[in-house]
Amino acid sequence: MHEERPNTGILFVNDRKESDNHPDWSGRGMIGGKPVWISAWKKEGQKGKYLSLSFRPREGDGKPREDKRDRRHPESRHDDDIPW
Repeated sequence: MHEERPNTGILFVNDRKESDNHPDWSGRGMIGGKPVWISAWKKEGQKGKYLSLSFRPREGDGKPREDKRDRRHPESRHDDDIPW
């Protein structure tokens, strides 16, 4: 397992990508002493290819959180949601 150090992260190819909205790479990191999930998308702009990044807080032990949507309404759940 990757040792987490301050202000670093690690990304892996997302082999579960099913739509353009899903990241091309995903992983985890540490920013300002707080654990985060990292997502990255391949993009192309006027100056060429680049990566667009997203950072989200990673709570608890870093495992995907339980779905917090209303359990009384099963239609509020979507099987295509990404767990990270």
